[in-house]
Amino acid sequence: MPYNTRKINPDINPTGIVKRTAAFFIDLIASALVMLILFTSVVYPTWYNHFGGYEVEVRLEEGKEASGLFSSPYVTYVNSEDEEITVFDRAYRLDEEVFFDLSTISIDRANPSSDGGASFRIVANNWNEPADLIEVRYLQGINTYYQMSNEYFEFRRSSYYTAENTSFSLYEDVYLINDENGIFQLASVDNLVLDIRSDVSDLEVIEAVQASYNRALVDFEKTNIFAQLRQPLVNINIWGYAGSLVFGLFIFDFIVPLLLGEGRSLGKFLLGLALVDQHGYRIKWWQLLVRFIVLGGIEVLLSFVFFVLPLLISSAFLALTKRNQSLHDLIARTWVVDWQNSRIFTSEEAANEWKVKKAFNEETAIMPGGGLSLPAKVKK
Repeated sequence: MPYNTRKINPDINPTGIVKRTAAFFIDLIASALVMLILFTSVVYPTWYNHFGGYEVEVRLEEGKEASGLFSSPYVTYVNSEDEEITVFDRAYRLDEEVFFDLSTISIDRANPSSDGGASFRIVANNWNEPADLIEVRYLQGINTYYQMSNEYFEFRRSSYYTAENTSFSLYEDVYLINDENGIFQLASVDNLVLDIRSDVSDLEVIEAVQASYNRALVDFEKTNIFAQLRQPLVNINIWGYAGSLVFGLFIFDFIVPLLLGEGRSLGKFLLGLALVDQHGYRIKWWQLLVRFIVLGGIEVLLSFVFFVLPLLISSAFLALTKRNQSLHDLIARTWVVDWQNSRIFTSEEAANEWKVKKAFNEETAIMPGGGLSLPAKVKK
């Protein structure tokens, strides 16, 4: 019988979109657990130890240190034999080591200027270069940690580079002079001396320094240098997690249905659903494979690139088609049905033969699947 003239199996009962969606999420959650285990225990350690991951991390952490916004990633300690050992750790944010609060920072106002403020020396290189060449150096902190002697703000090497032809003012854009939210007033341009405004409290000074430091961090993460250093790490996370998730889907949407039969994944098995071909008969193994390839290789993998858009498109098919078929079902010519209330045959011919044999109470080797084929005491 030609494929396109086959009749729909009358012993098949459809299922609703709610059950269908719930089964999908059960499979997705199970696959996500496999993803987490596989990525953290196999994929990432293998990349880190054997495929350049360690070198990528070293370059990234050294780049963060070079920005002046992070501590050194190398830690030196003395072992039990009085030997100095240097180990690689990671570059910590400076405010993770020195908290910006009044308990760790003392602000010296011992040398008040004429208006009652306090004079601070600003250390800055290239502060007067043209706008498109300026390497902006942020106020990184108050260098009075642990009662250190040099009590001034240090405008250290940082991360932000102004875009070409962008107007930039060191005093107005960074120090916020003449801005009601700023803490400084200009005392001496020639000597690079700024005064803290007399009406600004110590707490406001610290909050301003913290805000300046946070702006520097944001700007650093926008630079091409940082993006290049971080990109290999981004790639392994995106594609490592994506590949691990696809492997999980391979288990729960291909291997498990082959083992349980009738296209039943873990979610479908738990919710009493099954997978049949578009005419309501038992699916072939290659249909399961095609369905998995479209689901895992197209919908899921591309969702990591296009922000879940492929899965949303597939969900739209699920909501709009008469049989609640997603994109992978349409391509594989499959259909999710109610297993408990269906009788699933391998073909229309097998179904007709089985019905004839049953009508005459004759024995038959044909064994249909589905809940309707089970004895009443087994079906629940």
